[in-house]
Amino acid sequence: MPTGPKKLKPEGHTAPERGTTAQRGYGGDWPKIRLAKLAQNPVCEFQFPPTCTGWASEVDHILPLSQGGTNEGSNLRSTCKACHCRHHKESHPAR
Repeated sequence: MPTGPKKLKPEGHTAPERGTTAQRGYGGDWPKIRLAKLAQNPVCEFQFPPTCTGWASEVDHILPLSQGGTNEGSNLRSTCKACHCRHHKESHPAR
């Protein structure tokens, strides 16, 4: 089944100084942990109006891994893409 044309990332979109996903702590069991969290709670926990879709597709670390956070369930929240982007723009304005 065709999925349409692939979207290209804008020039300079990647940030090599951030390291790979595995270097940032998203290797190993992360895909399983993420899917388990989304299955447990498929609803966005942010609910920012008016862009929230209501259905979670991403998992956010409450305390980021870079600041000592873990992949424990108590440090994770399910979120839709729009709310996750908004949260990161508000909490990491320099990125």
